[in-house]
Amino acid sequence: MRRVLKWIGWLLLALLAVVAVLVASDWDNIQRHFLGGVKVYETTPPTLPAEIKRPAILVFSKTNGYRHEDSIAKASALLQAQAKAAGWGIYETENGAAFSPAILARFDAVVFNNVSGDVFTSEQRAAFKGFVEGGGGFVGMHASGGDFSYAWDWYVDELIGAQFIGHTLGPQIQEARLVIEDQEHPATRGLGTEWVRSDEWYSFASNP
Repeated sequence: MRRVLKWIGWLLLALLAVVAVLVASDWDNIQRHFLGGVKVYETTPPTLPAEIKRPAILVFSKTNGYRHEDSIAKASALLQAQAKAAGWGIYETENGAAFSPAILARFDAVVFNNVSGDVFTSEQRAAFKGFVEGGGGFVGMHASGGDFSYAWDWYVDELIGAQFIGHTLGPQIQEARLVIEDQEHPATRGLGTEWVRSDEWYSFASNP
């Protein structure tokens, strides 16, 4: 019996060692997925080009939460192509310190490309809030509209308009029929009365 218990003890130690190695090797993803995200905050801004053509968009893809690697890359390529076709200036960064009044003044709109987690210092939050409330444009792509780890009421309640609570599963990509309630708004004016599309649909706690 003592020998059996000894072997069980060694087996448990071996299993714990394996688990420890797996956790250590993938600690970044474990933090991002299960522990509320990483805590990385930049304080030194990036060096922007001396001239950025106007109108200009700032594309931000920082992730302190879940990282949609493939989506970020594909959205980046799409935005670069759209900016080139439209003749816009474009600058991409994952540096939160780009969100200062001086830098934001060089742009007409900010695009969050799958931003997730708590990504700003209090000063950077204030700069972004001031930019939007001062008339700057904002587009939030995919994950930017849904994250449980946002600890910023203004972003959730005022900018997005509602808290994300989940998305479609089983299957993840489903066809949906969207009924356009406001056909005069610039974002929906060209969609007609209905819009059918297959996607991973987000659910919110209330109607945004």
